[in-house]
Amino acid sequence: MENILVYWRNETSGELAKAVKVYCTEDRELTAEERSHLAAYFRIWAFYPGWRDDTGQLEVLRQSFDAMVTGGNRATISQWLDQALVIGIDPM
Repeated sequence: MENILVYWRNETSGELAKAVKVYCTEDRELTAEERSHLAAYFRIWAFYPGWRDDTGQLEVLRQSFDAMVTGGNRATISQWLDQALVIGIDPM
């Protein structure tokens, strides 16, 4: 099976879209369920085997994933996404 990245807008359950909407539009902390949906989606992007990075930043991004996204909050998720953008990973 081919490894294919899918954007959140194309996910079919609707739960991820709700979590992304809250993250992008509401000024509150995410619920555990919302954070879980985002973390599952961002994990696919973070650990996608097709990424290439000679700077070492991808490995740093992957190592920080659990602390910043899975166990993090809105601020740490935003920091993680900013770091991902620096190396060209944009799941949003």
